[in-house]
Amino acid sequence: MALQYWSRSTHSLWIAPATAVSGRALNVTVFPTGYTKLASMRSTEPIHTGFAPVYRADAGVLVLGSMPGIASLQAGRYYAHPRNAFWLIMDELCGAGPGMPYAQRLQCLRDGGIALWDVLQQCRRRGSLDSNIRHQDLQVNDFAALLQQCPSLECICFNGGKAAQLFQRLALPTLRQHAQLAPRLHDMVLQRMPSTSPAYAAMPLAQKLITWQQLIGPHLQRR
Repeated sequence: MALQYWSRSTHSLWIAPATAVSGRALNVTVFPTGYTKLASMRSTEPIHTGFAPVYRADAGVLVLGSMPGIASLQAGRYYAHPRNAFWLIMDELCGAGPGMPYAQRLQCLRDGGIALWDVLQQCRRRGSLDSNIRHQDLQVNDFAALLQQCPSLECICFNGGKAAQLFQRLALPTLRQHAQLAPRLHDMVLQRMPSTSPAYAAMPLAQKLITWQQLIGPHLQRR
């Protein structure tokens, strides 16, 4: 039986040299390690597409997630999972509580100077966990266009470490090359926030709320 190895990091199956594979022809690449990657194997992760941004031109703070979870995608609403603390925190910041109709919550965000979006426009991911996002098939949102439409933005907050990581790797280098936006980015606050996801249980809700209030509140008060 052929020796096989499945790489979770590359989502690829590798086989030992000179292994016969029956069936259709496969596009293979031989690597120096002596293993062969079956490059034609297709990913089974579904493709997810995110939502349009929520903002008004006078927004002072932009809150970015990575990509909406399955519950949100199915509902067509940001942070629809009942255990996600996002709307509880927004209730304290701008009155956009979870008991309010969704459209009114979004309006409270706009009135409170908060814009909402995700770093990714499209990705492959199984389930809702950020750790399952496949890095080979990512499409980032058009932040240059959004920043130009929101000239008062002074702070970008990342809802969790994955959003911050993706933004810094995929979006920030391009924005820094933008002639008009580069000076603004130099003075803009980029702040990683504790994730509101129930998957991040290391910090209790009360502490998450205090941290969000301390880090976002000053930027909202200066409006």
